[in-house]
Amino acid sequence: MQGAAPFFIVGAGRSGTTLLQAMLMRQPRIAIPPETHFFCRFDPSIHFSDPLRDDQVEQYAAWATSQPWWMELGLDAKALRTHIDDGGRSAASILLWMLRTLTNECAPRLGEKTPRHEKRLARILEVFPDAKIIHIYRDPRDVVASLQREPWMAGQSVQRVARHVRGTLARQRAAARQLGPDRYAVIRYESLVAQPERELRRLCAFLGETFCEEMLRFHERAEPGYLPSEAAWKHLTMAPLDPSRHGRYRTLLSLRDIRTVERVVGPQLSAYDYEREPGEPDRLVWRASAMLERTGWWVKRLARSARKRLRTVHIMAVSSGGASL
Repeated sequence: MQGAAPFFIVGAGRSGTTLLQAMLMRQPRIAIPPETHFFCRFDPSIHFSDPLRDDQVEQYAAWATSQPWWMELGLDAKALRTHIDDGGRSAASILLWMLRTLTNECAPRLGEKTPRHEKRLARILEVFPDAKIIHIYRDPRDVVASLQREPWMAGQSVQRVARHVRGTLARQRAAARQLGPDRYAVIRYESLVAQPERELRRLCAFLGETFCEEMLRFHERAEPGYLPSEAAWKHLTMAPLDPSRHGRYRTLLSLRDIRTVERVVGPQLSAYDYEREPGEPDRLVWRASAMLERTGWWVKRLARSARKRLRTVHIMAVSSGGASL
C-alpha cells in the first residue's frame, strides 16, 4: 500500500497548525487525522531498517505498539501486524496505513499534521520524495507566550523557548530555499486569521485542490482532528476566528520577557515583518538575565548528571553485594 504521498503541515507548536488543519479538513477530498508523531516515534529507521527485515518485524511491532502515543491514537496492534505481514514493511507504507486507518479512509487526499515534524523534513522527503510541505508561522512573541503555558514546556525559561522558536524559523527559511514554492508553502498565521479565504485559496491551489466555502466554517466540523486529551489547548479551533488573539503577548509577558524574545529571535523578527516593541531595551539587564538563565541551566544539567551517576554507582554496589552473597 504505497499510494500517493500525503502533504505535511509543520511549524512551531502554538503557531496555528491545528487551525489550519481544521480548515483544510473541511475540503471534501482532504482528510487529516490527529497528530501521528510518526517520524519522531514510529519510523522504522529509528531503531531498525527501512524497509523492515524478516528478523525485525516482531521487534518493531512490539516496540511501536507499546508506546503511549500508539495507545492514545487507539490503533490496533493486530491490524498493524497484518499490514506488515501483507508486505507493508516500509516507513511510507506504515504511515499511509496509519493515516487511512485513523481517517477511516474517508477521503482520497491525506494530510499529516505534527508540528515537530519540521525537524524531520529531510527524512520525510527521503520517504516521500514528492511530498508537499505547508509551514505556518506566527509572531514569535505570541508563540513563546503561549508555549510557556503548555504542559510540555512547563518550567522552561523565556529565553530557551525563544531559542526553540528561532530554530524553527531558521529551518523553515532553509527548507523554503531548498524546495521552492512548488513544494514548500509558507503561511502567516495572522494573515490566515485576517483573510482566511484568500489564504485558503492560495493553499488549495498549492495542493491542487479546489477551495470550498465550508472551509471558512471550520468550527462546524464533526471531527475535531485532535485527541480528547489535547482538547485543553486545541479547543479554540471549535470556535470562530478571533483576531484579538494577535498580540496577546503584551498581556502575558513582561516587558523584560518581550525584550528577551526579540533579542533571541533577532533579525528574523524583522525578516518576517514583525515590529519590535517601541523603546530602547536595557541591554545590561538583558545580558545579566541571560547569564543567570544560562548558569541555572548548567547547574540543573550537572545536577541531573550527578544523580544519574549516583544511581549507577548504587545499582552496581547492590549488584556486587548480591553477587558476593
